[in-house]
Order: sequence, then C-alpha cells, then structure tokens
Amino acid sequence: MTGVWEDYIKFHQLALETRDVDPTYPVLKQLAFYEGLTPEDRIRLVMRFVAYYHLGSGLASFLGETGPLPCATERRGHRDDRKLQKHLGALRDVENTAGGWHGYFKPVFDGNNPKSNWETLQLRLLDIYGNGRWASYKTAEILWKVCGFPVEASDMGHAYSSGPRQGLDLLIPNLPRGNSKGVVRDLDTASNWVCARLRKEGLPAPVEEVETTLCDFHALATGRYYVGHDIDQMLRQLLDVQSGWTRRALDARFHTLPHRYLGEIYGWTGPDSGRKRAYRDAGKILERT
Repeated sequence: MTGVWEDYIKFHQLALETRDVDPTYPVLKQLAFYEGLTPEDRIRLVMRFVAYYHLGSGLASFLGETGPLPCATERRGHRDDRKLQKHLGALRDVENTAGGWHGYFKPVFDGNNPKSNWETLQLRLLDIYGNGRWASYKTAEILWKVCGFPVEASDMGHAYSSGPRQGLDLLIPNLPRGNSKGVVRDLDTASNWVCARLRKEGLPAPVEEVETTLCDFHALATGRYYVGHDIDQMLRQLLDVQSGWTRRALDARFHTLPHRYLGEIYGWTGPDSGRKRAYRDAGKILERT
C-alpha cells in the first residue's frame, strides 16, 4: 500500500482526530445544550441550519432574522431567494401543524431498525421542497448526531452522488459510471471495502464519516481543502453573520473542537488559501501543532 492510499488513510485519521469531519455537528449539539432547547426546537435549529448550510445564517434565521442571509456553496440553489423562501415556507408549514416536526417524523420513531429508519427519514426529508439527495442525506445525519434520531446510515447515498464517487476514483480505478441499481450496488461494495480497509488500520470508519472524508480528500487533491478547513470556514461564517448566539457558538467551539485549530484563539479568521494548495502542489498534509 503506497502513495494515494497512505495519504488518504493519514487524512482520514487526522480528519477524525481534529473533528474536522462535519465540525458543525458538535457545535450545534453544544448550543442546544447551552440553551436548553426542547426536542422540537433542536429539530427546528437543524432545519434552519441546513437551509443555508452556513452557521451564521442558520443561527440568525433560527432566532427570527428575516433579512437576506448568505447561503454556503452546498446550498447555492437557495441563493435564488424565491427558492429559499419557498423552502423556508415548507419548513414553517410543518412547524405550524399540530404535531410539528415530531409528528412529521413519527414514522421514523415508530420503526425498530435504525437502518430502515434511515431510509424512512430520507423519504420524509425528500418530500420537503428544496431538499434533494445531498440535503436529505446531510439533514438525516445531523438529526441523528444532534437530535438523537434512532437511525443509522445504511450507505453513502451513491445514487446521483458526486463527491464520494470522486474520492473513490482516486483510490480505486475503473469504477462504473451511471446511476443504475447495478452501478450503485457496485459503488456500495467499493465503499464498504474502503471502510473495511480503514478499520484494518485500526481507524473508526462509519460509512457516513467515510463518505465525508472521501469528498474532502478529493477536494484536498484538487487544491480546495486542508485538515481544519471546515473549522476555519465555520469561524468565517460566524464572523460574517453575527446574531445573539454568535458568542455562544464561539464558546461551543472552544468546548468541542481542538484548540490548536481555532483561529479565534490564534489569530486567523477563516480559510487559508495557501494551506489549500499544500497537498496538490507539494504532497503535504498539513497539521496544526
């Protein structure tokens, strides 16, 4: 095992150790704890965050801000305000029903198989205007990790996926193309093999986190990422869109993320373009010490 595989294994290990794999999740969970949010409001916080996939905007929206708020690249479709407002309207429609979000997601809680519940949750999320495959997958994962939904990811969501496929392409040559059931089955097999290979190295490899590190490893290889990037991006979002919970969010970062990766302590305010290019141009996977 040489070259790109060694690099991916090192990258995956560092991503988990630094909590740069979806670092917003522990911050949202800590915020919900600080504020004593009810289970219903925890879900509402998650749904507002994913509407923008921008923590500053998500917190401002949750607290009642109605003005224009930026959307991250992952939600660039919502930069069309008509689409965003239609999505937010769909969220409010659920919130205003007698059962609220817990009523909407009741079929998930009625099931007794976490992986089957995951599939049920995906379908419920896809029924909300503005949620495609990616948004439904990520929202399901956050509802699981932040709100304690009784689910477990069954796969990487390869049907019509892009990011995890591109990461797999770097590790395994000649993967099939397309979105037929057979192709998706082959991609699932390849993904499971990657997870098994990581576990053989003694590393945690839950499928939903390997999905993320595969996406991020492709971004690393193309000069768009480094270990700690998403922690830095979160800081930039919090500084760009401030709200009544900005200070609380920074405090949540302090109590959930490695201090050496916190720009608010050491003097940077967002992603570093030079660090993004370090692996692409020099093969270096940078760490903060």
